[in-house]
Amino acid sequence: KAKKKGWLAPTIQNRINAHLKVVDNVCQILPVTKIVVETASFDIQKIKNPEISGVEYQRGEQFNFWNVREYVLFNLGAEQAGVLTYENLTGQKHQRELATKN
Repeated sequence: KAKKKGWLAPTIQNRINAHLKVVDNVCQILPVTKIVVETASFDIQKIKNPEISGVEYQRGEQFNFWNVREYVLFNLGAEQAGVLTYENLTGQKHQRELATKN
């Protein structure tokens, strides 16, 4: 069955809707005259080492970790990563200060 023109997978549609909601919220606060959206993926391994290739590339820093979350938890420590995640999701930087004082 062919998809209708303009159809997007639900996860992609939700991501777009979330971005549009943020833009709407900003436009209610600030006098926005132009919006430019850029999307990009960065290959951090290639940025750190442009000559990397083959097996060395396949077995980069995250090799043997189940996913990015596990890699971050390992490198930051679970307590710091939890605060970082909360701060990123809520935008409440004061939570970091409260968490580190305890």
